[in-house]
Amino acid sequence: MSDHRTQVRPVPVPDWVLHRPLCSCGWGGDIVRTRHLADDQVTEHLAEHPEAAAQAALF
Repeated sequence: MSDHRTQVRPVPVPDWVLHRPLCSCGWGGDIVRTRHLADDQVTEHLAEHPEAAAQAALF
């Protein structure tokens, strides 16, 4: 099972800031205009990998 730690990085351009979602598994989303759209991409990515959201068993 690979580790899925996501983050949204700002991509500054003149007079604007774009957003790019990234994951530690190597996935990179599209560069988008709003943080909300970037967060939606992260949610979709994690939905494709349900084991990433599963909590590890505690022993």
